[in-house]
Amino acid sequence: MSPRSPSVNEELRRRSRERILQATVELVDTKGYEATTLGDIAERAGTARG
Repeated sequence: MSPRSPSVNEELRRRSRERILQATVELVDTKGYEATTLGDIAERAGTARG
């Protein structure tokens, strides 16, 4: 299996950022800023918390 190209890596990063941003907006809208945690955002976005 060959390594991914830089353009594929960039596209994956872009999609990840979009998922995280969308999850953040949804959670802050429903739970509020103070009640939203990084764990909540990661779970909603389907990513690791780190």
